[in-house]
Amino acid sequence: MGRDWRLNLSLSNINIDKDLLISSIRDQLASEYWMEQIRVFTVKWFSQLGENQSPQQDKIICNNTIDESNLMKAFIFVQNKLFQIMNENYEYEFEFEIECIYELIGMNLANLTGKDFESWETVYTSIRREYVICDSWCAHLPIETINSNVERLLVLPKFEHPFELVNPIGSLMNRSNWDYFMERHKDLRAQSLDIWEFIEKSLSMIEGFTFKPILNFQSNLIHRYDKKLWMQWVLQLPLINFQEYALTEVSDLDETELFLSILLNFEGLEKETLKEKVALLIWVIVDLWRKIDENLVNKSDKRTVFQASDETFRQKVEEEKINWQIELPKRIDDVFNLLYSSDEGLSVEITTSMLCHLNARNNRTKFVVLLRGKLLDFLFSNNLDLISFNVFLEKKSKNYLLSGARIACKQENRRNMVEEVWRAYSTFLSTETYYWYQPGMILDDEELLHAMGEALFLLKSPDVSIIEAFSIIELPTEGWGYQAGKYYSSFSNITHLYIVAIHATDFLREAKSPLALKIYDYVWEKFHNWLRHLNGYYTDEIDVVLQQLWSRLYKYYPSNYSVKVEMEIKRLDNLKQVLISIASLRANIAKEDGRLSESIKHQITQIYNQWISYTEQKERNKNLLEWMKKTFEEIK
Repeated sequence: MGRDWRLNLSLSNINIDKDLLISSIRDQLASEYWMEQIRVFTVKWFSQLGENQSPQQDKIICNNTIDESNLMKAFIFVQNKLFQIMNENYEYEFEFEIECIYELIGMNLANLTGKDFESWETVYTSIRREYVICDSWCAHLPIETINSNVERLLVLPKFEHPFELVNPIGSLMNRSNWDYFMERHKDLRAQSLDIWEFIEKSLSMIEGFTFKPILNFQSNLIHRYDKKLWMQWVLQLPLINFQEYALTEVSDLDETELFLSILLNFEGLEKETLKEKVALLIWVIVDLWRKIDENLVNKSDKRTVFQASDETFRQKVEEEKINWQIELPKRIDDVFNLLYSSDEGLSVEITTSMLCHLNARNNRTKFVVLLRGKLLDFLFSNNLDLISFNVFLEKKSKNYLLSGARIACKQENRRNMVEEVWRAYSTFLSTETYYWYQPGMILDDEELLHAMGEALFLLKSPDVSIIEAFSIIELPTEGWGYQAGKYYSSFSNITHLYIVAIHATDFLREAKSPLALKIYDYVWEKFHNWLRHLNGYYTDEIDVVLQQLWSRLYKYYPSNYSVKVEMEIKRLDNLKQVLISIASLRANIAKEDGRLSESIKHQITQIYNQWISYTEQKERNKNLLEWMKKTFEEIK
């Protein structure tokens, strides 16, 4: 079965001359000498397949010590490996030669097994771990024999329990664990989850198995014979996890799109079943995109370079990553154009479900952000109505709110929708503890800040709305209503709202609204007052608010920022806060081709000299101390 080469990157398989090299090797192997050598070897190897024999040196067919060519060395390696005599190791040095020899062995083996269908399963079981040989063998088996036995191939082996169809690994070797999984799977179906959540939870329940050889054998031959019949075979597998395993074996992008087209036109499936299977296949396709994307990003990282050959490899992967960034949007369009060309209701339901659960956490690439944007585009172009929009407000979570805000902000008659999103966001912050991370580190957190900032900007009275939002989520700092645990856990929510308000000022400023400065000053004063009453409790999110506020100070006070800095810097309680604030301001001024005033530099130098000794005594984080010293040197 096909596999995208970008899933297994190495210096050899991204060699621009790979096709030429393989073509040249195949030309050499086409000679009478090599064809005979490999034929004789295959006959010898075939005669002992399945036998439990000790390795014997006399099984070597050709051990030419005069021929020093790479092809001969590769052939000797193949013989040693297949006869389990591992005296040499040329596997990576002569990768292309070995691959071409394996292909010829598979072709010869197909000639030897011929039309004897009854022997095929035994042969497959014996060679299945030699993937190139096995694929070549399957590809060269006589198609007419497959045709005459296709009905047999389509019938799954008899089983009383799905456990019997696989080779379990780890804890799954205990049959009772499978029974537990089956019960949990029934519970999932009874919960009426939306389709993408059901797929994700079902697939995460059980991992760690491979198909029995007979299933792999059936899958390989049916897949070669007829793609539609292969899809029929996949759909009859008893568990969604088995179906996902079979679909994942096809790791070729073009083929997966073909299977989606086949499935969407499949006759005889009930609507709910079709929805589940289409969603599963799209899940497999999206996961394949993700794996390719992550592999290219990870292996183009400069941190992987330790020697010259590593840099050569990294640069080639970097080129492929750029190509992939062009290809991926087209792939997404192709898949969802296929989906939307079928049942529109099915398409919208799957798309909205995906949007509610896509998550960029632990993903260092922009893959999820790109996919989410594309899905929203498809919804917009297919006349999204208010009913499907309300889906995004049913559950108060980050993904739901993010997609809802993106939809609301793009609609023409959007005031009511934006108000609904803002109300849902305010309720979410007042009832849940929302853990978020520094913008730029986690992409969907950064997106939500930006999206809710735009939503606030679009409200009728954003200045009133932000004050109301703070009044909802702020908790008493003293008195009978004060609860320390709840108060301190609310900091992540409060800091999030501060940054959303700051983002809203960017939209307002661009629209030349006087509310931009009004809200900025309100947030500035409120935050710095709040900062003075934290009683020593501090979180990293607070640093982010400082950075966001001070980085915009020059934009709002370009002519008299020095005066404001000289007054406001005194409100900060420690050296870290001072340096974060001034470094953020300095970076923004530099973007405007300006420089910090000498008076500010003088003031910061005084503060630094007063506090550095005390800070060094109290601060245990050596990296933070180094950052402070380095930052101060840059500022002065």
